[in-house]
Amino acid sequence: MSEKSCIMSVLLLTIIITVDAQAEIISGAMMNDLHKRALILLAKYNLNPINTTSFYNEQNLNFLLPLERSFQLDTSDSNPQKHSYNKIFFQQLQEASEKIGLNPSLYIGKRLIRLNYPLHDSTQGNTAITAHILFSDTNLAGAYLAFERYYGGIGSLNDRSIFKPINFNFPIFHSDLLDTVSLCGPWDKSDNGCNWINRVNFLSKDEVAYIVNTFSTGKKVNADLRYWIKSPGEEYAAAIKFKTGERYFPHFIFRNDTAYLNDYKCYYILDRNFIDFVTETIKSKGISTCHETQQSREEYRNRKNLRKLGARPALGK
Repeated sequence: MSEKSCIMSVLLLTIIITVDAQAEIISGAMMNDLHKRALILLAKYNLNPINTTSFYNEQNLNFLLPLERSFQLDTSDSNPQKHSYNKIFFQQLQEASEKIGLNPSLYIGKRLIRLNYPLHDSTQGNTAITAHILFSDTNLAGAYLAFERYYGGIGSLNDRSIFKPINFNFPIFHSDLLDTVSLCGPWDKSDNGCNWINRVNFLSKDEVAYIVNTFSTGKKVNADLRYWIKSPGEEYAAAIKFKTGERYFPHFIFRNDTAYLNDYKCYYILDRNFIDFVTETIKSKGISTCHETQQSREEYRNRKNLRKLGARPALGK
């Protein structure tokens, strides 16, 4: 995952053309005025920056960013070596900004100022999230979130799907925080399988309450199960969507008549009856995901072939 973070950093570096040193000078008063406006924007989307003081003080970031604060957007192919990622990143920036009513395309070639805000919020994998706010003079030009160690890790300020839920002390939480819960599984261990073979899209209120209670009474075990794709036992998962927009995807490992909950290599033992609940629910209400899996694999192969030919299709398409 760290290599993907480096790719993201290179992508960020390659979309800018630094202006000369004289243009780099930005008055402190102007910077703090933009900073106050940026804080208002972050508060609008319930984001929690580390720096909430009245003056701008950029915190140390966990991944590389261009050192220059002043830059210009460039989407040209005039120098393929230098600008090979420009169009991909700009499309991501444009899409993320448009979701909150901004339009960076109006500022291509113009001098921009970028303010960087590491957040107290983190991803589901406990990695950093940084908000980036772009200004052209006093105009708000664009904004996006950067997710450390997520490939194509750019999102809009109102997208919390990769966020770790607020006040979420896994595995204890309450059903009134949840929007929907789905089940997936089992995991197909064959070389050309369907990954998650079946899916139950929505569970009833009583089923969700049972899962919440089972998670909350799970007992933590201080051991690594050393679980891998070919290891004995079956693997299932839950797709949990919170009312505030966050999502969570814990895995269940059924081995030797025991149900383990795997929360990023932190294991909990669940009630034995949970195995019967999951398998019976999948059996009675599950739908096959094989067609979806094959379609996504075909799309991946097409993107890979295009890259070999020198084309770079937009991520997510």
